[in-house]
Amino acid sequence: MVQDVKGKAESRYQELRPLREPYLTKARECAKVTLPMLFPPDGHSGSTSYPTPFQALGAYGVNNLASKLLLTLLPPTHPCFRLEVDELILNRENPPENFRAELEEAFSVIERAVMKRIEMSGDRVPLGEMLPHLLVGGNVLLYKDAAQGLRVFHLDRYVVKRDPMGKPLEIIVHEEVAPASLEPEFYERIKERIKGEGTSIDRTVNIYTYVYRTPKEWRVYQECYGEVVPDSEGTYPLDACPWFPLRMFRIDGEDYGRSYVEQYLGDLQSLEGLTQAILEGSAAAARLLILVRPGGSTDADSLANTPNGVLSKGVRMMFQCSSFKSKRISG
Repeated sequence: MVQDVKGKAESRYQELRPLREPYLTKARECAKVTLPMLFPPDGHSGSTSYPTPFQALGAYGVNNLASKLLLTLLPPTHPCFRLEVDELILNRENPPENFRAELEEAFSVIERAVMKRIEMSGDRVPLGEMLPHLLVGGNVLLYKDAAQGLRVFHLDRYVVKRDPMGKPLEIIVHEEVAPASLEPEFYERIKERIKGEGTSIDRTVNIYTYVYRTPKEWRVYQECYGEVVPDSEGTYPLDACPWFPLRMFRIDGEDYGRSYVEQYLGDLQSLEGLTQAILEGSAAAARLLILVRPGGSTDADSLANTPNGVLSKGVRMMFQCSSFKSKRISG
């Protein structure tokens, strides 16, 4: 188990980051032919332009599967679970005649109350964000916050280390937050260590949340530039950790999972290439250029920039300046 990790969250994150890169690279390949904005390149911002695939079959498939999975997890008309009592235990106790009906009625009240709380918590929105990432990238991290509800962390924001049986040992999350969200005293202590240029509005600080398992419990703390964030240390029971590193398809011995789209990546890439060839070939075949004189010269730039079906300005000028003379026919 991991011991004595205080102040080592950032270095441990950088150490585990290369092990994540092959899965992140594959996720970006899958996103190129489905939903490119799910896994943007490093250094992306609000002004990043994402390529548009030549076909929409991949996007249709991912959105359709995600919506069906969401309806399966959280159906809007009935509970997604059912409470029951073991028949063997119930028969052994010899309950009264109407006990079973009363018990089922009490269970149905609990089921409706739980579903109402789920709807009021707003968990449907983060689950809807989670499912496309599982389908395309195969990995996503969920955090159940008691105050804010579910939070979703994408694959490029966390690393995970598992034991050979697939149980998580370490989870490190990288976040960028505004300095105003930190306690003033703590920010004064670390502001000299903040690297990079930029205005105070654009500047952010790196926060690393380190969750690791010990023989008796889970431990967690947050670190910012080598300093432990005040009031960030805590513990969880071994069977009640609120951090869930989810995988679509598990493979023994691997820390990360494989995606659903990866299984059909070859077909999607072939479809993308063939659709691009068909569209470009059709556009080239449909191009119509109007030329004036069979023996005249044509400006190459003017010809290349001429819209489809329109006589270019350069060609028209050549026609007007030529030695061609029209004959006037009198009636």
